[in-house]
Amino acid sequence: MKGYIITVNIHDDKATIWFKTNSGANEEITKPYRPDFYIKPINMDINELQRILEKHPNIYDLEIEFARENLGSNRDIEVLHVYVDSIKNYRDVLRQLSSFPCKIFNCDLAHRQKLMFNLGVPCLNPVKYDSNGKFTIIEELNLEPPPINYLTLNLHANSKSIY
Repeated sequence: MKGYIITVNIHDDKATIWFKTNSGANEEITKPYRPDFYIKPINMDINELQRILEKHPNIYDLEIEFARENLGSNRDIEVLHVYVDSIKNYRDVLRQLSSFPCKIFNCDLAHRQKLMFNLGVPCLNPVKYDSNGKFTIIEELNLEPPPINYLTLNLHANSKSIY
């Protein structure tokens, strides 16, 4: 299915992705959503931190990865990618881990931003959605805006006061 993502919403650990196909149909794609962040231990082995966090009741999954330390860096560092079991436990897990000797990354992004980042495709860009549930950018140079319907409203107020 080809088209573009219009917007995303997250509610009760489910992501809803609103997708408009090239034929003009609107599709609602629902996926589970697990909030995530990255953590880098300080003066501690990453495998030791992973063993400790594996016992945490609200951590769903952990993966050792390499990522950029910041946007201006060309150097990759070893980090632990932490997936929390639900949005409602996300802040508690972050608060608990803030006492660890570590640096936490990507914890201040809005969940909708995280979802778009994790999908790997921007809104209103031509994409393909395949049968495996993956989005990929269509490598077309298309400078035309997508065919979005516009709604114009006229608002008339009879009151001189807005209170």
